[in-house]
Amino acid sequence: MSRIINGEGDAMWPAIGIDLGTKHSCVGVWQHDCVEIILNEQGNRRTPSCVAFTETELLVGDAAESQAAVNPTNTIFDAKKLIGRKFTDKVVQSDIKLWPFKVLNDPMKGDKPMIEVSYKGEVKHFSAEGISSIVLMRMKETAEAYLGTKVKGAVITVPAFFNDSQRQATKEAATIAGLNVMQIIDEPTAAAIAYSFERKTVDNNGKRNVLVFDLGGRTLNVSLMVLDKSSYEVKAVNGGTHLGGVDFNNIMMKHFVEEFQSKHNKDISDNPRSLGRLRAACETTKWFLSEALHTITEIDWFYDGIHFSSEMSRAIFERFNIDLFKYCLTPVEQCLRDAMMRKEDVDEIILIGGSTRIPKVEQLLKDFFNGKRLFNDLNVVEAVASGAAIHAAFLSGVLQNQRYTLMDVPSLSLGVEINDGDTTDIEEDAEDTTDVEEDTEDTTDVEEDAEDMTDIRLLLKSVDSLLESFGDSKPAIKPFPPHMKRMVVKILTKLKQNISDTNLLKILCGVLREVNISIPEHLRTTLRGLEQTVIASQRQLLDRVAEKEAACIDPQVVALGNSDLITSKKRIISSSANRDRLKADIADVNATIAGLMEKRASLERDLASEESILVGLTDSLATEMESARMRRNRITSFQNAEKLEDEARRSLGIAVDCLAKFFESL
Repeated sequence: MSRIINGEGDAMWPAIGIDLGTKHSCVGVWQHDCVEIILNEQGNRRTPSCVAFTETELLVGDAAESQAAVNPTNTIFDAKKLIGRKFTDKVVQSDIKLWPFKVLNDPMKGDKPMIEVSYKGEVKHFSAEGISSIVLMRMKETAEAYLGTKVKGAVITVPAFFNDSQRQATKEAATIAGLNVMQIIDEPTAAAIAYSFERKTVDNNGKRNVLVFDLGGRTLNVSLMVLDKSSYEVKAVNGGTHLGGVDFNNIMMKHFVEEFQSKHNKDISDNPRSLGRLRAACETTKWFLSEALHTITEIDWFYDGIHFSSEMSRAIFERFNIDLFKYCLTPVEQCLRDAMMRKEDVDEIILIGGSTRIPKVEQLLKDFFNGKRLFNDLNVVEAVASGAAIHAAFLSGVLQNQRYTLMDVPSLSLGVEINDGDTTDIEEDAEDTTDVEEDTEDTTDVEEDAEDMTDIRLLLKSVDSLLESFGDSKPAIKPFPPHMKRMVVKILTKLKQNISDTNLLKILCGVLREVNISIPEHLRTTLRGLEQTVIASQRQLLDRVAEKEAACIDPQVVALGNSDLITSKKRIISSSANRDRLKADIADVNATIAGLMEKRASLERDLASEESILVGLTDSLATEMESARMRRNRITSFQNAEKLEDEARRSLGIAVDCLAKFFESL
């Protein structure tokens, strides 16, 4: 299906670019001849992709993340790891063991993972699409509050390795959030667009082979592209959902849990609150080690009144994660093989994603590319949103002076092609994916016929692309190669035997894109008419999808999005005002405390002086008391002497009387 963008008017403006990240999300808009990253209500340029449910309200972003440690089972993150996946997926089962919240398999929804939370005293279940839609709605509201008008379109980014189901699920989340999705593009592709606009490399240096290395909080995306002055051609992509900053944190967490158990004989592995605090501390430790060689991880009152403290060095951190660091190069090597390039053929390496700040990552990449310079001039955590905003402006016709062709790898069928001044947007496979079939019985569920509907969608899409290739063909510049003719005839013969073979249709489309075919005008007219018929079929399929989804969308999700989020927004604004008042009160109290502290210091100085005087008086009193004691002793001695003298006089008198009587008797 084609859509012509001629750059005239702004019917789709304002159009925004959203980086829906696993850990953080970011929104930007092109205006005033540049990309503006829009700040959220807290003044932050990124918003945590986090949703929390409490007894009284729904929290999104910073507010949700800040209370995660005290409400771990109802604080949902990593929804992007669940989106578009089945519950029995090995990756999902592995992740469930690490999350503090519950993920269940709802038998009423097939093999779809559902997140269980307690909200306002009731048990609720949400899909990953539902959680992501709440985050996307917050991004939309943030943009609309900044722009002062309704957003009319959005370009949303996804990891390069996302399959068709994951891309469609992302689009469904955006639809629930009230967004008109103009296109879904790969994160590395968006970063390359931002890079070329920032450095003007495409215009100045001609064709360049560029490798985009995007290592974020929870995913690794690697994309190898060929850039020139008018096109971005993706040659190969690779990556994974389980290689990012959080995975480095988890290994450090495991070490700290074992260390705490060894020191204190206490196991915290089943305590969500303690693990939540430790998870946040490990994140801080990791970033400190990007700048310093050593740091100390400390958590007060960590568990059972015990304070946690442990030293961590960069060398130990790198040794713990050496296998993950080495694995970072595996997608790079695979991209080179898929694109049939040598590492010497790569002209530039662009680093994006917060985890590319880790020194070991930079060192490994630099060594792998033999010391070649790594470009990290872009804001590594905003580059994807910036590229998405640029592409949204391009699709909406705002960037009238900028024309480029965006061609993704065939397996994803992404692309924007511009020919003779016109822009054709070839939508990706995920654009029209719908898991729905017309109900003939009330018991039929939207999930149960996903495979059949996907086949129908792929067939319609492939036929559309094939007819478009024929209908838009130009006169041949050189004869059609005989071997190509034989190949096309062979493919057409097989298609006659199985007209629904989407793989053959894709191969045929790919062959036709490589050559120019001269087709008579009357035949091209016929083919264009057939293409319109197929497009009409696609639209009917989309209408059926909309009807089915309208019946299946959980009204609680919509209510949360349209009511609770608005209420939460008002409460946050009110809380911000209260916070400002409290800050002013605290400032007054601090000033009063400062005055009291100064007065206290003066009184302490006076007290010290008085104590000095008291010590002197005490010493003087002790001297006087000693002198008085000695005087008293002398007085006592004098009194005793007088008594002895009187006693002696009495004794002498008695003796005289006795002698007188004796001599009188003679």
